[in-house]
Amino acid sequence: MSCTSVVLELRLEQYLGEDGSSRIVRIYFTEPEHESDMLLLLYLVWKSPGPIGLDEQTQHARTAQFRADQHGF
Repeated sequence: MSCTSVVLELRLEQYLGEDGSSRIVRIYFTEPEHESDMLLLLYLVWKSPGPIGLDEQTQHARTAQFRADQHGF
C-alpha cells in the first residue's frame, strides 16, 4: 500500500447491512520477514463505498501500520 511500508490488504466483497447499507470489508496484514510461514493480522474493518471510503481506507491502513510498528515489523 502506498501509505504504509509493510501492510498488505485483502479486499472482501461488499456486505449489505441490516439497514440496507453497503460496507466493504478489508483485512490488513503483514508477512514478517523473520517468520516465513506467518501472516500477522493487523486490522479487520469495514469501510464505506465511494469517495468517503477512500479516506477511511487510508486511515485504516495507517492504523494497521501503527500496530505493525508496535510489534517491531
